[in-house]
Amino acid sequence: MNMSSPKISQSEFESEDPFWIQHENDLQNYIGYKLQGVDPTDIQDIFQEVTIAAAAFARKNKRPEKPEKWLRGVARHKIQDYWRKEAKHPSKVALFEGIECGDPSPYEWVLSVEKRSQINQAVEKLSNEERILLEKKYITGDSCAAISRASGKSIKAIEYQLSKARNSLRALLIKTL
Repeated sequence: MNMSSPKISQSEFESEDPFWIQHENDLQNYIGYKLQGVDPTDIQDIFQEVTIAAAAFARKNKRPEKPEKWLRGVARHKIQDYWRKEAKHPSKVALFEGIECGDPSPYEWVLSVEKRSQINQAVEKLSNEERILLEKKYITGDSCAAISRASGKSIKAIEYQLSKARNSLRALLIKTL
């Protein structure tokens, strides 16, 4: 990450009481937390940009009332700048599209099983006609026109019945979830 920030000498960082020094570890942890999975050199670059901003602020003989809050605000803006810049380079993002991060955690797995169970119970409570219509549309993947031809009903009638079936399912799910 080649961020174009002005280079300042070490002597410019030195002052009687550089307010950012005492918050250095917290700031590095904050930036690292917000940028999990990002190249560590990019994280260091952002940290450096925040310290440069702090030094520039200190050169004006200013000191924020709440240094930690001010530093986090600067870090937040630098992180936003980083993501804006990354969005302009879709090739980096495209490398990771479609890649799954392994198996779900046991907690996620249990939740997914419970949700599926609740959905199945709600579907079983639908009328037979609603359940069959939803299965044809969403499980089999039939179009409204195909369902219309098979049932002898108009396309608009099928769309209306699908809408009613979805609303019924939604109401049942709201009660159970």
